[in-house]
Parts: sequence; structure tokens; C-alpha cells
Amino acid sequence: MKRTTRLIAASLTLAFIATACGSKEKGSGTTTTQGSGGATTSTKAHEATTATEVGITDTEIRVAVLADVKNALLDGLFKGSADAVQAFEKYINDKGGIAGRKLKVDFIDTHLASADVKTALQVACKQDFALVGTTLALAESFDPMIQCKDKLGAVTGLPDFAAISVDPKQQGSAVTFSGLPPERDYSVKDGQQFTTRIGAARYLIDKLHVSHGMYLNSADSLTAKNGNAARFYAEQQVLKIADDGNGQTVSAFATVADFLPFVQTMKTKGSNYAEPGGTYQELIKFRTAAKQVGLSGVTWSCVLTCYDQGVLKSADLVEGTYVNMPFKPFFDPEEQKATPAAKDFVDAVGFDNANGFGLQAWASALLFQRAVEAVVTKSGVNGLTRKSILEAVAAIHDFDANGLVAKTDVGNRRPNNCMVLMQIKAGKFVRVLPTEVGKLDCNDTNILTYKHDIWPKS
Repeated sequence: MKRTTRLIAASLTLAFIATACGSKEKGSGTTTTQGSGGATTSTKAHEATTATEVGITDTEIRVAVLADVKNALLDGLFKGSADAVQAFEKYINDKGGIAGRKLKVDFIDTHLASADVKTALQVACKQDFALVGTTLALAESFDPMIQCKDKLGAVTGLPDFAAISVDPKQQGSAVTFSGLPPERDYSVKDGQQFTTRIGAARYLIDKLHVSHGMYLNSADSLTAKNGNAARFYAEQQVLKIADDGNGQTVSAFATVADFLPFVQTMKTKGSNYAEPGGTYQELIKFRTAAKQVGLSGVTWSCVLTCYDQGVLKSADLVEGTYVNMPFKPFFDPEEQKATPAAKDFVDAVGFDNANGFGLQAWASALLFQRAVEAVVTKSGVNGLTRKSILEAVAAIHDFDANGLVAKTDVGNRRPNNCMVLMQIKAGKFVRVLPTEVGKLDCNDTNILTYKHDIWPKS
């Protein structure tokens, strides 16, 4: 795949926060560290840190964040992820560091180019302990990550704490873990099995009686298209919200004029539902076209890509749009008060830089922190290796990011069943389900597990 016209519309997506880390209290012979979730670990004060692994010295733990930022298609696409992990460096170091060392973050821009992804993975394998906050749209191969050798020369792999993993080669790798696990279950070998969030669509069916409409998937890459496929299939084939567009796709390069045939079809067929599978910029163009043809009576739905202050700059156009998220809101000061982890994220990254992608990357950093703490608890500050941290994260089955998300079995890569449905009203994101600040809706019917080969077989 070439670097030029590719984009991901990550429908997953995901994400999470939490933790207080690292203030060291020197006592007689021990150092006590406050870890995530309030747990404490104690190590002997005289235990000198050493260089235990690639990217780990006696004073520093070096990690890399790979994200598509500068590119010709949509400049700044995953800037939120890079910003979040870089902010996490200062956040964690201000609290005393991690595993007796300072955290050092290397940002490697992959520019929406598969060749740049390959190079970045090769570089990170040689210089960094792990990947944190990975957010990639295009990659021809993840072999440099999966086949990465550790300090002893063993093929352990490069631990990947991904913000978003959509490509099957990344999702299915033994070294990739995420606070927002992927929808596909790779432990199922005799076909494709997915667990996808459908709570928002169920609500819109029950309350607003949506029944048929236009789904727009990505035309720019198979990876991006796959990212929406599981949700679109469940909504169309299981919930029976019919597709009036018969599988239409749209490019991120599309202009408002390119959306006119879609909205004209909707007008002709009397569609009462619309769901774009891309960025919030796509939603704005879609709704601009709808306004031009006088389309009305449509319920508009978007995933967490639309939980971004940028969309509110076109508040009049996007009024009424529903936004489905798997985490608690973080822009509202009242939400921050109810969930302090949300305030930690916004304060560290900055209000103008905070968005859904950034939250997922921040969460991946906190998942990394928790795995590091687990290794230190078990084996001390010099027990940290790529192998030991992969074993530690695989044993985490209750990651909740200090309450920003529901408890999630990240070790077994199982999505949870909790969500928040927001709506854009008068230039603000307003809670719809549940309405109470600081809460998640965790109805069992919010997720659906089904088996069907909806992705091309690789």
C-alpha cells in the first residue's frame, strides 16, 4: 500500500485513563511507590537499577509512540495520540518516574505511509523497550515488531500497548494489547468471531425508531474499511437497520459535492438514519451536503472520532448528532470532578489537544504503567524485560483506568459492555445514556457476539 491516499476511520474504538504513580518516600532501607489503583510496592532502597533490556538503562526507560500525524491526506490525523503519550512522559516523571527510572518518549511520525511504519518499527525495536499509544492506519507488515529480538537475542517481540489496533496482523499478534480490545476474537480459529458494541443503535431503534439509512465506509484502505465492518454488519443484519446505500464508500479526499449523491439517495428513499465511518470532518461534509438538498428527518450517528472540540466549531451543522463512546466524557468540568482520571488527562494534554484518540493513547500508557508495576512487585526494579512485561499485561483482567471505563479483560482481549451515548446540543456534548454524570451504561445488550466472515480472509 502506498503512502498517498489512505486513511483510517477508526470505529473502535476506544479508550481509557487512570492512575497515580510514583511518588517515592525514602525510609530506613525501603522505597515505597504509590501505584495505579492505590496499590503500593516496596523495594529495597539499596537495590541499584541496572540496564536490563533494550531501551532500559539504570536511569531511563525509553518507549516509542508511533502515529500518523503529518500527511497529505488529513494533516494532524492522530496528533492526539502523540500529544497524549508525550504528555504522559512529563506526568509520570513529575510523580517520580517509573520503576526507579525516568520515562523517555520517542515520537516517530509514520505519515500515513506503510514504508514509514516499517522503518519506525525497525528503529523502535533497536532503541525502545516498548511501543505505547500506537495509532496506525497503514502497514504492509508488522514483522519488525513481532520478530523483534530482546537484549539477549531471543525473538520476544516488541511489546505494543496500542491506542488503536485495526490491522489483523497487529490485532492478532501476541505482543499487542490495548485498553480498548479489538472486536475480533483471534482465539477462534474456525472462522471470524466478533464482539461489537451495538448499544447506541439499539437505543436509537427503541427511542427514535430508526429503520433504514446510509452507511458510509472508508474507500481509502482495507484496514479502515475493516474497522467499521463488524459494527455495520451487526446493525444492518442483526438489528435490521437497512442499508439504503448498498455498501457505499467514501474517501477522505471527498468534497461536499461528492456527498451529494448519497444525500439525494437518502432523500429519495426517505432514509431516517445516517452513520459515517470516518473522521468528524467527514460528518461535517456529509451534513453540509444534506443541508444543501434540504434533507430532514434523519437521525445522525457517529463514533468516538466525533468526540472532538473540532466538530463543535461547526455546531449549527452537526446539531443533534449522537456520539457513541466506550469511556466517560472528559471535556465537562463536572465529569472531571466525578472522575478525577478525566481531569488528569485533560490537565496533562491540554484542553485544546484532548480528543478520543488521545484518550486511548493515554490509557495505553496507563496500561503500560500498570504492567511495569506488576513486574516490579514480583521481581523488583531489575526484573523488567520485554518478556516479563508481556507476561504481566497478559495477566491483567480488570483494567478500569481508575473508573473511566468499566473493568476490562485486556489480558484475554475481551471488550466490555459499557458505553456512554452523547448528543451535540447547542454547541456542547450532552449526555443521553446514561444521564447521570460520571456513570456508564453497562446493559448486557450493549454488545453482540457473532460469528461471520465479514473480513477478507488473509
